[in-house]
Amino acid sequence: MLIIEYSPTRGAAYSDLEAEQVVLKTYMDRTPGRDDHLCVSTANVIEAAVCLLRERVIPAPAINFKYHDKMVNPADPSTWPPGFCDYSKRWQERARCLR
Repeated sequence: MLIIEYSPTRGAAYSDLEAEQVVLKTYMDRTPGRDDHLCVSTANVIEAAVCLLRERVIPAPAINFKYHDKMVNPADPSTWPPGFCDYSKRWQERARCLR
């Protein structure tokens, strides 16, 4: 299984152009029979992984997300905890309040 950990302070940052390729390469290079980890600080990698799962490019049980030492279900963004990939949403909400 590939575990993609979202850590805004410890994770690696990837551009939008790299996000999908990082997920695919890490998935393809994983070691069978053990959990491989990818720690990222940008939500675009998480969003790319969700798209690859929904498009069935990568099978659903092959990727899981992690945030603050807790597993996060990639299939249901409505259950994602506060702080998990919601940074841009907070900026958008703040900008709306200024109107």
